[in-house]
Amino acid sequence: MKIIILIAILCCGVYMYYQANTEQVPVLPASTTPASKYTLDVNYMRSLLHNKDQMVYDQIYEALLKQTSEIQIDQQTTEDIVSIYQSVLKDHPQIFWVNGLQYREVKKYGTFQYFILYPTYIMTQEEVEQKNMQLEQLTDTILEPIRLSTSTYEKVKYVYDYIIDHCEYVVDSKHNQNILSVLEYGQSVCAGYAKTAQYLLQKLGIRCAYITGKSLKQGVEHAWNLIEIDDSYVYMDTTWGDPLSNQLYNKTYAYFMMTLEEVLSLYAPNEKLPTPLKEEISYYRKENAYFTQYDEEQILTLMKKAINEQQPFIELKCQDEATRLAIQTILFDEQKVGVLLRRCGVSLPSISYYINEELQVIKIML
Repeated sequence: MKIIILIAILCCGVYMYYQANTEQVPVLPASTTPASKYTLDVNYMRSLLHNKDQMVYDQIYEALLKQTSEIQIDQQTTEDIVSIYQSVLKDHPQIFWVNGLQYREVKKYGTFQYFILYPTYIMTQEEVEQKNMQLEQLTDTILEPIRLSTSTYEKVKYVYDYIIDHCEYVVDSKHNQNILSVLEYGQSVCAGYAKTAQYLLQKLGIRCAYITGKSLKQGVEHAWNLIEIDDSYVYMDTTWGDPLSNQLYNKTYAYFMMTLEEVLSLYAPNEKLPTPLKEEISYYRKENAYFTQYDEEQILTLMKKAINEQQPFIELKCQDEATRLAIQTILFDEQKVGVLLRRCGVSLPSISYYINEELQVIKIML
């Protein structure tokens, strides 16, 4: 009997299909699985696997690099071959020529023997080589302005800004599950955003993982990044940092360098996330934009800096909802924001602002 299984995985509006079936063939040996470990390894998803499954991961990785048409997996204790296959792609954004997977589960007398995997390749090896040369030239150009910086923070911020400034969210965009969508076409969904961030940061020597899960508010599959900065773990969501509107609320740093606590308030991750190494760093603390109470001089300093640098907005991160509501009342209900802007030499007929109630961020357009 042949059993057909179709598994559909949705990431930001795009499906990838995995097909499996079973057939009877000769017996192959079994193996065991020791406990897994959790660290921000260079290949983070691989580090989450059992040791024996890491061997399967390595086999799949080498086969995808060679564009092997059939991959035989002799691992009887493997519980989820699709999960291991996905782990390889999550760790390696540079593998952009694979799209989907079919596989056979082979049995003898009803007992599992091995898998045969059939990856779907969208390019020939010659096309891949040519595309890789183009990508190397392109990424060298993209990263040249920041490559010599000694600050990991500045490098990560540069990548965050670059992706948001050069890409727009388009559901049916070409190659939207890989880095080509962003780097070549400037249109993508969350998978393309997060994989491109991972790809560029890895090019800069920064450890970065691709994380998936569901957004708690919308209940849809999503992707973002885990990054190691100065011995701390932070999270970055370039997709949500780049709202659909290209005008008033375009770009926000609310989703740049998020803490684990903030991430868990927004998403339900599919993967195990690491325990923070030390006190987590924050974009708003680094930029002196973190508020525990209303501080007029601190706001004025932020306004003047943004105006001098020709930035279209400032953002204030508040320690909690009560602080945010208090500052919000003074600035907008009591119209103090107009007074502060005039002290900076800016007079506006109307003042636009945006409140992120989930992350307690106030954004003021200048």
